[in-house]
Amino acid sequence: MTTDPDLKNDIADAEIITIGIGFPDMRWAITMWGSERRNPDSEGMNEAIREFCLTYDTLLAEVISLADPTAIIQIMDVYFPYVRSHEERGIYESTKQDWARFNECIWASGRKYGISVAQVHEAFNGPLGDDDPAEKGYLDFWGKHSSEEGMQVIAEQFQSLGYERLVR
Repeated sequence: MTTDPDLKNDIADAEIITIGIGFPDMRWAITMWGSERRNPDSEGMNEAIREFCLTYDTLLAEVISLADPTAIIQIMDVYFPYVRSHEERGIYESTKQDWARFNECIWASGRKYGISVAQVHEAFNGPLGDDDPAEKGYLDFWGKHSSEEGMQVIAEQFQSLGYERLVR
């Protein structure tokens, strides 16, 4: 973002900015989930989450610094698409804990900057985080990205936040 002048201009000109992240932003954690029954409190996972938190907070600070003071900025937490497959592999409880920690980074940055967070994780994964969004029809054919129905749910979560301006 810091090296793309077009993106910087788009942010500066935007009236409403919504921010969501994806798996590439959690790349180190994903490789660890593939390992056999790893320790959920491993230093590698802790470092991956620390790195994500720092990067996410830096990203949000940069967007805020570039945005017009009257822009509406909203962020979303992240759904977990692999509930059943991770249950079948016996790693879901640890990945569920990791996922909660990633989402807590997003929520902490939102609180820090006074930005509302769309509750996409709860909408997709339920209040306990155990619902499989694929079973709800919220994922595409490959079971990773949002389907049309899933995108509608995400849009509704953003819409439920309202359109209050960030006071800076």
